[in-house]
Amino acid sequence: MLNIHEDNPQHNVAWSLLPALLIPQNGTSLHTITAPGGVKVLANVDMRTGCGLPRRARRVASAAHDVCQVFVHADIREADGTLPAIPDFHAPTLLWAVENAEQIALWCERGTSLHPEVSAWIVNAAYQRSRFQTAVNATPESAASWLAYINRWKGKDAEVRVFGPEARQ
Repeated sequence: MLNIHEDNPQHNVAWSLLPALLIPQNGTSLHTITAPGGVKVLANVDMRTGCGLPRRARRVASAAHDVCQVFVHADIREADGTLPAIPDFHAPTLLWAVENAEQIALWCERGTSLHPEVSAWIVNAAYQRSRFQTAVNATPESAASWLAYINRWKGKDAEVRVFGPEARQ
C-alpha cells in the first residue's frame, strides 16, 4: 500500500509512477485504492484493448467500494502503431463502464493541458457522493465515434462532459 505523506519529497515521485503501475499493456486491471485516512475506498479500473473484467469482478468493483472509477485508454497506440477503436475493447466491460457511470468524461485533446480540469470534475463528483465515474481518453479524430457510443449506452441520468477541441465547436 502506498502510504507517503504529501509533505514527503517522495510523494510526487510516487504519484508520477502510479499511472505506469496501474495502466496495463493490454486488457483490463482492477485496483483498490484507499484514500489517506481511509475516508474512501476506490475501485480503479484501467482498460486497454483485449480482455476485460469478468462479471464477478465488475460486481465487486461496483458494490464493494465507495467509488468506482473507470479509465478507458483509447489514446494509447497499439504495438503496431494504430489507435484502438471501440470494437477493440472488451464489449461487456466497456458497456458496464458506460451504462453504470453517473459522470462520463470524454477527454480528447493532444497533450495534457486539460488534465487538471478533467481530474477536478471527476474528483469533485466523487466528493459529492457520486459512486461511479468513467473517463474515456481518446484522440480528437475518434471523439465523434466515442461520443456517439457514450450517448447510445449511457444511463438516462448520466452527465456527459467533453474535454477538448470538440467541446468548443
